[in-house]
Amino acid sequence: ELDYARQALLWIPEALPAPADEDFMPQWIEQILAVANVLDGGMLLLFSSHDALQNAAQLLHGRTPRQLLVHLPGSHRQQLLQQFRQNDQSLLLATGSFWEGIDVSGTALRCIAIDKLPFAPPDDILALAWKFMAAQQGQHVFNDYMVPQAITRFRQGIGRLLRSADDRGLMLVGDTRL
Repeated sequence: ELDYARQALLWIPEALPAPADEDFMPQWIEQILAVANVLDGGMLLLFSSHDALQNAAQLLHGRTPRQLLVHLPGSHRQQLLQQFRQNDQSLLLATGSFWEGIDVSGTALRCIAIDKLPFAPPDDILALAWKFMAAQQGQHVFNDYMVPQAITRFRQGIGRLLRSADDRGLMLVGDTRL
């Protein structure tokens, strides 16, 4: 079992390849499985894309005794959250709205694992609008929009872990660029 030195412990594995590397996801899943084997409590795995989530779900399938809860387009969010709260040894794989606005405390959530920094995809309509506006105003779209947005989203993801004064947990971040 992991020993928590503080309320939340941040761990960034150094040996992982860059998130764009094809070997990233298999190695990331190995890190998640290693933590799952010693962690007492549930894990929320937050992904920056649906493709990454589906790839991770395939790689995890049949490799852990923990219940896998996978948020797919069209699945019922509240039902998944209820299952996650009830089984404090489950793995919830999610994207999008799970980065914010969920409240799970205690052993039901002891670890949040974030695959990579949550930058908006380049074809995102808001990112395209910001790119156009930045060009018009002489700003840098990456520094002035993309980085602040990613920081806010990252903080929202981290905020899922500590919901009460008694909560403690582990933040696992796969993106070594952090």
